[in-house]
Amino acid sequence: MTQLNNRAQEVLQRLIEEFIRCGTPVGSKALTSCGAINASSATVRNVMSKLETMGYLMSPHTSAGRIPTEDGLRLFVDTMLSVRNAEQWQVPIQNQLDLSMPTQQLCRSASDMLAELTQLTGFVVLPKAGAAKLMQIELVALGAGRVLAVLVSEDGSVHNRILQLNQELTPECLRRMTQQLNQLLPNHSLNEIQSHLNQWLDVEEAAIAVGQQALALADQQQSSKRWHVAGEEHLLDPAIASDITQIRSVFDGVLQAGDLLTLIDSCLDSDGVQLFIGKESGIDFLSSCSVVSSPYQVDGEVVGALAVIGPMRMDYSKVIPMVDVTAKMLSMALNKGQG
Repeated sequence: MTQLNNRAQEVLQRLIEEFIRCGTPVGSKALTSCGAINASSATVRNVMSKLETMGYLMSPHTSAGRIPTEDGLRLFVDTMLSVRNAEQWQVPIQNQLDLSMPTQQLCRSASDMLAELTQLTGFVVLPKAGAAKLMQIELVALGAGRVLAVLVSEDGSVHNRILQLNQELTPECLRRMTQQLNQLLPNHSLNEIQSHLNQWLDVEEAAIAVGQQALALADQQQSSKRWHVAGEEHLLDPAIASDITQIRSVFDGVLQAGDLLTLIDSCLDSDGVQLFIGKESGIDFLSSCSVVSSPYQVDGEVVGALAVIGPMRMDYSKVIPMVDVTAKMLSMALNKGQG
């Protein structure tokens, strides 16, 4: 990016601060009349014109007011932003994170709290269930060849799935299969238990089939990536989308998560907060959004990430430290909870 002199930096900084505050194009008169810049309106107007030529500002209408471009916002965040003191949020956040909650629920709670504090959309990539050992399997006959499989992990998460069999199984047969599976769970991996199933010659073939399906379901749950969205109503901000097609695109993109998960996964190896402004994310539906993300850890290992999604006109001085401190408080809570 082109080097700016002191006057240009001052004008760009004050204009972006005013734009973030009011959300409308900012003119030279607005900057000089409020005393933000000690210069004439003509001088400021001339500087704004040069900043527009350099690609840091743009004129959305025929009026004299201007708004920052993505390059302007990036320069502002990287070189001019005064981040607020995050200590004021540490105690309230820490007090609201209930250590008695299961891991998954604690992470969801952190995302909910972040959405409420920032008034933006919170997003959390949850730890893989594989990090939480499978503790119990229950198989319940529903009739017509259907069996309810209930999987309980050590973090308290419960997953249910209806399995379809080719033949009916008696409750007693299912009880024996459930008992045998649960006897093996504490000291064996899922693959080892699968091998045991294949060696059980005195068990009905249908019972082995349902056991295999239940173990396959458990393996799928452990390897799948899960997430939680909070405050999705904030995606209705007109600064993000102005027509129904855009609104639907942003909503679907965030709630279905696919590309967003890939983006936040790219932050898992980073140290601290990562920021993507507009098209920097490389994701079409986020082209009018900014994403602020930070990883969280358990026992020194990154297991997921917290993020906030909002308009490019977000209060970066508040949002960046808030995401940072929430991720750190969540890491502390998860480690204390395990202890």
